[in-house]
Amino acid sequence: MPAAAGCPSIRVDLLRHGETALSGFCGRIDTKLTRQGRLQMHVATRHGGPWDAIVTSPLRRCASFAEALAVETGLSIEYEPRFAEYHFGQWEGRTAEQIWCEEPASLDRFWRDPWQFTPPGAEAMESFATRVARGWDDLLGRHAGRRILLVTHAGVIRMVWHLCDRLPRRDFLRMQVGHASLHALVVPATKGVT
Repeated sequence: MPAAAGCPSIRVDLLRHGETALSGFCGRIDTKLTRQGRLQMHVATRHGGPWDAIVTSPLRRCASFAEALAVETGLSIEYEPRFAEYHFGQWEGRTAEQIWCEEPASLDRFWRDPWQFTPPGAEAMESFATRVARGWDDLLGRHAGRRILLVTHAGVIRMVWHLCDRLPRRDFLRMQVGHASLHALVVPATKGVT
């Protein structure tokens, strides 16, 4: 979406972390990237940019690559905990297949509408939306007129797209966000979501 005339815009390239050592719902588990995951992220950013700064989730699967890229490019780096992944509660560290075998009705309800069903001990989707929205608004305010690389997670990328009116709530979990996928957004720097 182009910015209005005279209104500074911001371009944010949202990069999901690459393959991790843990499969399944990683959420807040601080797992690391595999060698393949690091390679995926290097390939994804090889022809990207130029960026003015890097903002990253503090979780290791994002921050380790962001730190290496910052050293390589000389860019500043910001750690933003509001861009950490959704907390899956008791589902953390488990695969969808494992959950399906033990509690298929719960997993089905979550896939159908994560706003209406919260996994046991997990973050409520409204709380997640509020957290990401506040981080997004702050990012827009700090970086007007710049191009930013945001290294983050699939849930955060989906939520940003949803908050920017590019992803209807009913399609939230249908949006494909593969490992090391890059998703570009251009928005007016003054267009907050909260």
